[in-house]
Amino acid sequence: MSTEECEVVNAAITSAEIYNCHGSLTAMLRMDTADGNYGIGGYALYSSPKDPANGCGYFLRRVIDVVGVESWNDLPGKHIRVNISKNAIGNIIKNDWFYPEQELKEVFTQKTL
Repeated sequence: MSTEECEVVNAAITSAEIYNCHGSLTAMLRMDTADGNYGIGGYALYSSPKDPANGCGYFLRRVIDVVGVESWNDLPGKHIRVNISKNAIGNIIKNDWFYPEQELKEVFTQKTL
């Protein structure tokens, strides 16, 4: 996906949350941009050990890799790029992007084949 097609802004991560939302494990990144606050996440990442399409580990790993940290707790204060129209985050320096909705759909499809 080309980032030139969409609005891309720089952002500072203000919090990285993992929480229970109606029985499902959910993760959320909250960040500040020059235009205001933004969040990415909120996906049901884990709801049952019997669920074959469990993307929790994938989501957490991709966020950590793209931001370039070793731990989820290291995320607040890091700077990234945000593609608002594609709901994606990117490394502030490298051309490395995470498109959660698209990538999780691909992971789920592969696991169920």
